[in-house]
Amino acid sequence: MTNGKGELVCYLMLEKAYVAPATTPEEAMQAGDAADLAIECAARNAGATSVVLVLGPEHPHFPEERWVRIIEREIPRTVKMPEVATTPSHVFVN
Repeated sequence: MTNGKGELVCYLMLEKAYVAPATTPEEAMQAGDAADLAIECAARNAGATSVVLVLGPEHPHFPEERWVRIIEREIPRTVKMPEVATTPSHVFVN
């Protein structure tokens, strides 16, 4: 979220929400509207003037939405093993 000067205020991470299988399309729309309202309220309270939402490719889009390309690159974790020196009767771990 950014403030009126375009400065970053905060990042807000939201995860996928569970929607019960018996939820009707109307109920799902109401739930989405409630989530949108909660995000908007949090943004307003933080003094933000805009919010960037990153949605999955399966999410439907609307004509009024502005598109931004997001590239995700995973950074592999490296495991550094401690050096091991061995002698015939002992093992030392540094």
